[in-house]
Amino acid sequence: MTHEKRFDPVAVRDAFSLLADETRVQILLALFDRDDPCAFSELRAHTGVADSGRFNYHLGELVGTFVRKESVQGTTGYTLSYAGNRIIGACASGTFTRDLTVESQVLAASCVRCDTQLELQYESEQLSVACNSVRIHSSRRASHRRSSNEPATTICQQRLSAGLVQHTNT
Repeated sequence: MTHEKRFDPVAVRDAFSLLADETRVQILLALFDRDDPCAFSELRAHTGVADSGRFNYHLGELVGTFVRKESVQGTTGYTLSYAGNRIIGACASGTFTRDLTVESQVLAASCVRCDTQLELQYESEQLSVACNSVRIHSSRRASHRRSSNEPATTICQQRLSAGLVQHTNT
């Protein structure tokens, strides 16, 4: 399946182009720090944009894609949409601006084949779980399939049985 069939590249380009202005990113960051709807005046004050018309224009550009306009008990406020929360969360975490460094960690699990302790490593955007004789490389997408309570040995077993990795005697 090609990417064009999964999503509209023009719509993606248009959505990301909304983030090209610093004022819009400031608005999203201000809303990211809140759990409740934020009034226009409070949001404008938080971002430091003096010109009300300019601020209104940029906020209006974000509404619908990254921001929701809500009325609660007669008061209008703004919150992040699901997409806004995801994109600004990724930006705030450094996903787009820095390389992630994760120290190797010995897991409280052992290999189902050789019973040695497993080690978790993250390098070049690749997560790997390894023992002395099995090396499992999983992409970020594969790593998200694992539930938080599923032991790493289960992942090792699944990858071995699916033929995604090979057990070697090194």
